[in-house]
Amino acid sequence: AVRKVVEKIRSKKGHYLVALKDNNKFYRDQVIDEFEKAKSLDSARAKEMGHGRAEERKVSILKANEKALDEKFFTQWPDLKTLIRIERTRVFEEKRPFVQVRNEKTGELKHVKTGTQSGKAKLMRETQETSYYLSSKKMSAKEAMKEVRKHWGIENGLHWVLDVAFAEDDWLARAKRLSRNLSALRRIGLNLIRSNASLPKKSIRRHMKTAGWNDDILESLVFG
Repeated sequence: AVRKVVEKIRSKKGHYLVALKDNNKFYRDQVIDEFEKAKSLDSARAKEMGHGRAEERKVSILKANEKALDEKFFTQWPDLKTLIRIERTRVFEEKRPFVQVRNEKTGELKHVKTGTQSGKAKLMRETQETSYYLSSKKMSAKEAMKEVRKHWGIENGLHWVLDVAFAEDDWLARAKRLSRNLSALRRIGLNLIRSNASLPKKSIRRHMKTAGWNDDILESLVFG
């Protein structure tokens, strides 16, 4: 499916920027190996503050080497030119009232109160994440940072709406299937509200409340 998409993009003389997911292990492992072997990298850094979070990003790029990468790379992603690595470090305040913390020495898990209750000290969390992207466009690290940021902007914008309207970050569902099903239902609900042109201009949250109070409005949202 991905191959057909990128081929269509290239046939229209456009450029693609594709995220390498964990399920693309064959390709992802090769890209990771290329970055680990590289003696020097074109890199760029950026820091941002917003929504109670501090984020630092480091972007590194490599030219796609046909001699080093498996030939399947260039069959799957035609005209591949650039390998991109994004290293992100985020620091943010924990929103949940309780979290599980593992003791580094004993491995024991314990519940810790966070700063969501009055009088309690705030608990700050730090996460680190490394992502990899492929692109048909030749670019510098600074250019890659801008392009990937656009990609994140779409995803982060959706996540922000889901968090504000549906309180997605407060859900504590741990079962993978349940989490996926709830996530799908929230996105369906959001799309139903956004796609209904007859609705007055109100916040997503207000439309949800109105639909909960009035069955006729709820029916019009679901069935049009």
